[in-house]
This record gives sequence, structure tokens and C-alpha cells, in this order.
Amino acid sequence: MIEQDANDDPDMDSRIFELEKTIWFNYPLAEALLEHLDSLIKHPPSHRMPNMALIGDSNNGKSALLKRFASKHNPPDLIDDQRIRLPVLVMQCPSNLSEGRLYGELLKRLFAEGSIRESAESMFNRLSTLVRQLSIQMIVLDEFHNALTRPQKMRECINTVKYMCNEFCIPFVLSGTPEMLSVLQSDAQLSNRFPPRDLPKWPLDDDFRRMIHTVEDSMKLKESSGLHRKTFAQKIHIESGGLLGEVIDLLHLLGVQAIKSGTEQITLEMLDREYLKNLGWSSPSLRGMQTSGF
Repeated sequence: MIEQDANDDPDMDSRIFELEKTIWFNYPLAEALLEHLDSLIKHPPSHRMPNMALIGDSNNGKSALLKRFASKHNPPDLIDDQRIRLPVLVMQCPSNLSEGRLYGELLKRLFAEGSIRESAESMFNRLSTLVRQLSIQMIVLDEFHNALTRPQKMRECINTVKYMCNEFCIPFVLSGTPEMLSVLQSDAQLSNRFPPRDLPKWPLDDDFRRMIHTVEDSMKLKESSGLHRKTFAQKIHIESGGLLGEVIDLLHLLGVQAIKSGTEQITLEMLDREYLKNLGWSSPSLRGMQTSGF
């Protein structure tokens, strides 16, 4: 195909902006997990509420799925004189969490941050009040594996989660990498309270090909690339490692390049390692080796 001058496209910047927006892609496993989360939030109050541990590799769609669930249940805007409600509270966990910092981070998400000298007991009491006032029905601790990196703080953090589960009587969802599952299973109580649900890497199958076809459609390039074809799918699977977020990042990178170059389609040549390297891309399997100096 003859390349066109990208300057001929007055909408290039707006098209790139639209292409790079975060878009939700539905697929059978995501639907099943969302249905399970729905069942948790609808569970009647009891002294031992059901919880969940969502397990998956980094950049495989865990956070996107949880945000999708929260957006479904949380009101998009507040209406005048309407009682403020926040059914799902989602927090991304930083590293080095202690009891006080966990309460503090949750309060920060609720715009109720206090003094740095405030005691953990005081923060918990304020958090408990807000959980009731805002009718919070579920707390999601995303990237919980970050909280487990320091052994001396790990036990304190785990005990704090247990305590909140007992006191609030609402479902908790912990989301993290397989390393998090190992920690949870080392504690008999947490292992029983947080049954794991897996979000595995995508195998190279028809579902994977359908998914990348959906991604291609969303990019709205002017020419068809046929990314669902076997040769394309194999290269995309290798470069992404079967991780949903990596697939989207890779194809969006190439989609932007297709718009800027004027070709308006992604070609097999663009999936060559050297071409991708020149765009600043490296597959997830190579990044660890590059950082380690191998």
C-alpha cells in the first residue's frame, strides 16, 4: 500500500486521542467474574461474609475488571439533596502498608485524610463511621501484593484485613499476582476466607483471535489489517505474552503508528522485533532480562 501524507488528515490528533482511550473489552471469563462479584455484593449481611482473591499476572486486566464492576454499582454523579452513597470502595495498595497506613489510604480515597499523628484506632473509628454513612457494601484492595513485600509489615497488614472483615461485615476483594496467593495460602484463616478466582494469561486460541479482532475494530483505522488471522495472532501472542493489557498496549502503539504514517493499517512487518524495538517496544518476557542485565 502506498503511504499517504499524514498531514492530509486534519483529524489525526483527535483520532489518536480516541484510539488511546481506555476501552472495556468484554469476554466470557470477565462476564463470569463480574457475575461472581455481583453475587458477593448482594449477599445478605452475616457474621462471616464471603470474600474473593482475584489472581492474575500484572497487566492482564484485573484492575480494569474491578473498575468496571465499581462503575456499574457506584453512582456516576451526585444529585442535589441525594444521600451520598458509595457501594464499592476501590483502593490501589502502595508498598509498605502498616495498619495505620492501610486505614489512612482508605480514608484518603474517601477524601477524609487526617493528621499524620492520628492514631490507628482513631483512623479506624472514622473509617467505620464512613463505611456506614456511605453505605459501602464492598471494599476492594487492588494490587494487594504490593503490601506484602516486607515480611515485618506483612503479618500486620494481613491481621488488619482480617479485623476489618470481622468488624465491617461486608465482602472484601483482594486483587494481586500469583505471589499474593502464596502468602494467602500460608495463613489458614485467610485461605478459607479468600477463595481464589484466576484471571490467567490468554492461550493462542479462537477466543484470543476474536479478542484482537475486537481491538482492531475499536481503533477505527481506515484499512483492514486482519489481525485475527493466524500469522498475525501468533506474532501478537508472542509479543504480548498472552496478557490482555500488553495486547492492547501493543496494538494501540501500532495503531498510532499506522495513523501517523498514513498507511491506516497494521502490517506483518510492523510486528517484526526490530521494527517494534525502534518504536520502544519489548515483549514482557524480555523486559525482566533487560532490567537484570542479561
